[in-house]
Amino acid sequence: MSKTILIVDDSTTRLEVASLAIELAGYKLLQARNANEALSKLDGQKNHLFLFDINLPGMGGIDFVKYVKAIDCYKFTSILMLTTAVRPAKKQAARDAGAFGWVQKPFQVSI
Repeated sequence: MSKTILIVDDSTTRLEVASLAIELAGYKLLQARNANEALSKLDGQKNHLFLFDINLPGMGGIDFVKYVKAIDCYKFTSILMLTTAVRPAKKQAARDAGAFGWVQKPFQVSI
């Protein structure tokens, strides 16, 4: 059984590139363009990793991390931030919210 990754990014192009890389690596993929759409995909089933854009429309990525970490079945799920923001304060805010790492955009997919 393949592991499941949920990626949330409001950029269609970046979502497609990251999704292609994730699927080609053999993972099951769930996609969303904003926090509300992502919440509709969180049905209590196991997710092995979350990739959240930090700048999402509506509920921002850091607030979304806090929200997801408050859900019992996801409080131990690893979260990576996917973003162009590089300021140390922004990274610290993401860590404080519960994210454990950072993927800098733009990124290159190597297959």
